[in-house]
Amino acid sequence: MRRTVLPSILVATILLFSGCLSGDDAGGKTTKRAGGIVTKAPTPAEQAVAQLLDLEFDPVQVIDKEHAGGEPVILVDKKGIYILSSHPGYTHIRGPDTDLATGTTGQAFVWRSEDKGKNWQFVGIPGVGMGPRNAATSVSDPDLAMSPDGTVFLSTLQSLVSIPVEISKDSGKTWSGQPFHGPVGVDRNWIEACNDKDVYQVYSSFAHAPLTAIPGGPFGSGGRWFAHSTDGGQTWLDQHATNAGGGNLACDQNTEGGKYLYIGGGTALSVSTDKGKTFKRISVPDHRGSGGLSEPAVDKAGNVYTTWIENSTTDPHVYYAYSRDHGVSFERAVEIPVDGLPKGTMIWPWITAKDEGHIGIVWYGASKLGSSTSFGTDVEWHVYSAIVPNALDPVPTASVAKASNTFIHKGAICVGTVCQANPGPSGDRRLGDFFTATFDHDGALVIATGSTAPVQGTGPIDGAGLSHPAVIKQTAGPSGLLGVVLGGNATDAR
Repeated sequence: MRRTVLPSILVATILLFSGCLSGDDAGGKTTKRAGGIVTKAPTPAEQAVAQLLDLEFDPVQVIDKEHAGGEPVILVDKKGIYILSSHPGYTHIRGPDTDLATGTTGQAFVWRSEDKGKNWQFVGIPGVGMGPRNAATSVSDPDLAMSPDGTVFLSTLQSLVSIPVEISKDSGKTWSGQPFHGPVGVDRNWIEACNDKDVYQVYSSFAHAPLTAIPGGPFGSGGRWFAHSTDGGQTWLDQHATNAGGGNLACDQNTEGGKYLYIGGGTALSVSTDKGKTFKRISVPDHRGSGGLSEPAVDKAGNVYTTWIENSTTDPHVYYAYSRDHGVSFERAVEIPVDGLPKGTMIWPWITAKDEGHIGIVWYGASKLGSSTSFGTDVEWHVYSAIVPNALDPVPTASVAKASNTFIHKGAICVGTVCQANPGPSGDRRLGDFFTATFDHDGALVIATGSTAPVQGTGPIDGAGLSHPAVIKQTAGPSGLLGVVLGGNATDAR
């Protein structure tokens, strides 16, 4: 196995053709050229030339000032409609906030946009916003999935007791379902659809006593559990313990009827070819374990990817790895050039893929190095992104930029759940544990994030104690589509 580094073009070449290395943020849009030359490589590496492409994004758009936005998940459905869901904030509260009471509907929140993210509509229960949503309580941990026929699934968590699943056949306007399942003592659920019938979930179980409410019980061994629905999410009769990782699910819907199912997390990816009955853990080359692997992403050709950050608090380096053989093996690790970006702690990488070899990676970056729980209120956090339109090439290229035109958070970030019990600055968990991104039908990278930055029109006890849902959309640069470059003066380097 070998590691390939993606440095920027040589300084002399940049000066000759572009006149400067990078531009600082100014005003609404953010523009930055790909990062500086990578001078530290753990192993001898090929030198790849970065694309001379601008990567630009719209300003951070807070889509709702009255509802919480921690751990947002985003999906673009078959019609191009954006659907976003977020954690209501019951376990992400930081100080008083009237929105926790006035904004809540007893459910994880859902929004939708029919105009590619320009305007957003809140989808509430009957009588509260659009809808109707199911009149079900589901207080946290949303995740979205879509089957090939366009059905959208929303998995949520009900107070560590059960995992309701709502189903929409009309692009998120209305929702049905809400099957009760899972042993008592459940947490962090993820959902994925591999075809129109086979829908899967993976979740943590803290149960230690048998539960017979679900046919096929009992439960009680704890650990990671897997659930399989054979009727499009209506019932979940097949549930069992699994040895797979603790991350998100991804399915290759375009190969053999959705045969290949992946789970991320930890130090290896897991792959199943028998509908989740068994999983095989696949090692990723050059992954040293200092940064956990992200959820997997699958492109339209069936290639699977993962990303991670090594030494995130001391000397951060962002990598991705890929498999061309449905997870049988990973060929190599590739480093994203970030040396031209501000040097600071990096956390929570997320990867998405669209056309063959086209991937996008996002992460949070701080303005200084160190533990995220130790930062003072002067430390700013931004959203950063990288787009690689030829991720499978022997010499890949990447565009890297600060995606957020303003900070999305200041100060400490509590990583995990235990630290939230700390009443001091290090207990700030308003952003949750992750954020997400996807490509839309135009190939634009669309990032869903929480934001604790001041929201216009809110006071000290209204909007200060929770994060709010925000979206950042790409406007220029390489896209998720083959041969398509967005906006401005960018040209396709392929």
